Amino acid sequence: MNESSLVHAIRRNSLLLCVVQAVSTFSFQVMSVVNSLAIFELSGSATLAGLALATFWIGRISISYFSGWLMDRTTRKRVLLLGGIIATASMIGTSVFFVAKDVIGILFSLLVYGIGYTILSQNRIPMSDMYKQSNMGTAIGYLYSSSIIGSIAAIPLIIFGDFISITYRIGIYPSLWLLGAFSLVFSILSAIMMKPDTKEIAVRLKSILPKDESDSKDSVISRRRSDSVIVAFIVSALNWSIMVAMMSFLSLDMGQSNFSLTLISTTITIHTIGMYAFSAPIGKMVDKLGAKRFMVCGSILTGVGALLTPLSVNYFTITLGMFLVGIGWSIAVVSTTAVIANATRVAMRGKVLGLNDLIIGVTAAGVTFVAGVVITLGGPLGFGMYGFALSIPAIVPALIMKPDSTKL
Repeated sequence: MNESSLVHAIRRNSLLLCVVQAVSTFSFQVMSVVNSLAIFELSGSATLAGLALATFWIGRISISYFSGWLMDRTTRKRVLLLGGIIATASMIGTSVFFVAKDVIGILFSLLVYGIGYTILSQNRIPMSDMYKQSNMGTAIGYLYSSSIIGSIAAIPLIIFGDFISITYRIGIYPSLWLLGAFSLVFSILSAIMMKPDTKEIAVRLKSILPKDESDSKDSVISRRRSDSVIVAFIVSALNWSIMVAMMSFLSLDMGQSNFSLTLISTTITIHTIGMYAFSAPIGKMVDKLGAKRFMVCGSILTGVGALLTPLSVNYFTITLGMFLVGIGWSIAVVSTTAVIANATRVAMRGKVLGLNDLIIGVTAAGVTFVAGVVITLGGPLGFGMYGFALSIPAIVPALIMKPDSTKL
């Protein structure tokens, strides 16, 4: 592969990975808006409605490390293809089970969706294969920024789903799930079209770029970077957990406050804009200035947003809080992903990022479970203080972390 064809392959594969990111974001937004409301409508139980997100995270936890390991053992594109097929089938299954009024079937489909979505979200592994360390933050930032397409598309597509449900009398929830399944077909096509596999591109890049210390043969992660990677694990897990806790109770809470499905979706869209719209410039600044200060800044914003969101029933206050949670998450996740990818050999990157996802899943599940208890005992104020308190163990390690010469 000559240099010109290499550049072309990187651009094509990067675009295809951005397509995967966009359509998986739309499908996740559909699930976030619809699932707890649909289960509550069928069962009348807030407890069962709360299980919607729990089963999704069980799926995430169950596959996170294994799918990363599988990407290292086989090709990246095969695993992404499998994830697209699983996620698509699960959304179709969820629609079928809702029509059959089978709550247990819906919960099972959500668990399977968690597996498929998690595999698709590991598209940052093949993305990181194709870029050198000095551009890693930029690459990850561009990947995440493509999610904004899927998020913005959610509002008109939800309106279109409402039109389909009225026209064909199949209900708004099945209509949205089927639209999500249709969008995920593009993730399958994107995986099929990726060539060559990004691991082959990484091998080619390694032959033309200066050898980096992170590729040392005696260590998966360079010794001088291991502390930074541990801090990145902590920061990413806590920021993810705060975001998930806010999202897990937002839809049901706003629904019980008589906000319309369109308004709920709009709030989630604005939250998602915060998560993804600024990812590209954030990535560039991470490359230029180093990740440490961004891990601190992101954690602070996430904590402040978590404190603000539940304190009022005012729509604009809730939406502002969720926007801050989103942009704080974005800053933290782009910077921590760049740290981990830069510190890890290509041959083991899937395992390490898979381990990071596993830690995120376990932490988020635990934090969300405790959040339910906190809301019951402490109300909205207690929930807000709980979210802010979770940001402190992320802020402190990032503050005391010593960045190395590569500006981690």
